[in-house]
Amino acid sequence: RVTIHLDQHNGYFAAKETLAGLEPGEYEFVVTNKAGKPAGFELRDLVTNERLEIFPLKPGETRSAVVKITANGFRYRCPINPTPWYEVNVGR
Repeated sequence: RVTIHLDQHNGYFAAKETLAGLEPGEYEFVVTNKAGKPAGFELRDLVTNERLEIFPLKPGETRSAVVKITANGFRYRCPINPTPWYEVNVGR
């Protein structure tokens, strides 16, 4: 399983790993709220828009989720402290 660490700041995410060249499979998303206020994490299938995961994060909190990612790819954002959608292609 591949782990992807994401730090959420005020209005954007910073990834610790390179998100290029990912292949379909099981991924663990480890998300840390560094925004200093309540935030959240929403993960969706890039093609079908199916919600794969969503959870809130208190300031300073780290949460993780294991998600199966297909060749469709994925996109993520914070639905509470709005950030743009980050789109990631997989297996292309």
